[in-house]
Amino acid sequence: MGTTQPRLGSGTPIRGALRVLTLLGTILLGVGCQASPEEMGPATPEDRAAAVLASTCTACHGPAGRSETSEATDLAGLPEDFLSARLAAFRDDAGSHHVMHQLMSGYTDDEIERLVWHFANLTAQEGPPR
Repeated sequence: MGTTQPRLGSGTPIRGALRVLTLLGTILLGVGCQASPEEMGPATPEDRAAAVLASTCTACHGPAGRSETSEATDLAGLPEDFLSARLAAFRDDAGSHHVMHQLMSGYTDDEIERLVWHFANLTAQEGPPR
């Protein structure tokens, strides 16, 4: 009769080859994608919760609390008491800054304190604050 095709795994030759390639790819990706603890992001559930809350702020204030423009204040490293008072004022006073009031109006005191902790604990950028 004819020759049989070699099989790399169970099932059809193609299915077996796909399984081997998938396994090999998974191993290679796992080895090549190991991140350091610093690259993995926030370590504790509280840190992650604060980072999620702060993600709304990143569009204007930058992902690390350092704005790309002079129109938005750098938040990284600002004192906690200043940030807390400022964010609460934005939330409570509709006349202070329209956009910030709209953004902050849904935050609770606890969420504001998480935001404050998050930004106060980021490293401030060198040079004068914006």
